Amino acid sequence: EMFEQLGGDCQKLLRMTFEERPEAEIQEALAFSNPGSVRVKRHKCKEQLVKRIQADPRYTELSDQ
Repeated sequence: EMFEQLGGDCQKLLRMTFEERPEAEIQEALAFSNPGSVRVKRHKCKEQLVKRIQADPRYTELSDQ
């Protein structure tokens, strides 16, 4: 649910990461200039996802138990 709220590029990047695709393949598929760009974008996308999850009231309920 929170994953679906991410932008298209973040969804694609994280999906490819979950599928354990090589960084070079991700770089080419998403037209990044270099592998470092893939790592930076992946980090930002993960941060966005974590923030969305933590902002959800259900997360608070579960973490308080």
